[in-house]
Amino acid sequence: MINEAACFGLPSVCNSIPGIEELVVHGENGYLTEQDDIKSMADYIINILSNRKLRERLGGNAKKMVAKFDAAEIGNKWKYLIKTLLENESDNSRRTKLKKRLSYKVADYKNFSKIIFGELNSITIKYLEEKTKLSKHKHITEDVNLLHVVKYSFIRLIRSVRTKGLIKTSEILVKKIYRKLR
Repeated sequence: MINEAACFGLPSVCNSIPGIEELVVHGENGYLTEQDDIKSMADYIINILSNRKLRERLGGNAKKMVAKFDAAEIGNKWKYLIKTLLENESDNSRRTKLKKRLSYKVADYKNFSKIIFGELNSITIKYLEEKTKLSKHKHITEDVNLLHVVKYSFIRLIRSVRTKGLIKTSEILVKKIYRKLR
C-alpha cells in the first residue's frame, strides 16, 4: 500500500520495521515511528495534513522513490536473477553476484536488531504466558523444565548470532516464527 500511495504522491506515516526504509525515508517522503507510538504517528499525520508545502515536498519525493519499483525495473531484476541462475558458475559465485545486486541492505543495524529482538521478545512472553497458564494446573517440575527450555533457547540464540551474524540469525528466526504462526 505504501507504493500505491507513493504513486499518487501521498507521503506515508508508518511503523519502523525492517525493510520499510527502502520505501519510506524518514523526513524525505514520509515518517517512521516506533512500534505502538500512536502519539508520534498522529502528530506526523496532523503535521502533513496541516502543512501544504510539507505535504507537496514529501509527496513529490514519494513519487520519485517509488520509481525504482516500477515494472521495468522489477522485470530487469527478474531477468538478472534468471540469467545468473542459468550461468555455468559455482554456487558461491552466483550467491555473491545475486547478493551484491538483489539483496536487502540494512540501513541501521542497531534499529534492525532492536525491532527484531523486540518482536521476538513479545512472542516469547506470549508463549511463556500461555505455557504458564497451562502449567498452573500441572506439577511444578514442568515449570522448571520450561525455564530450562527458555535458557537453552537463549544460549542457542547468542551462539547463532556469534557464529552466523545478526542478519543471518534474524533471517532464520523470522522464517521459524513465520512457519509457526501460519
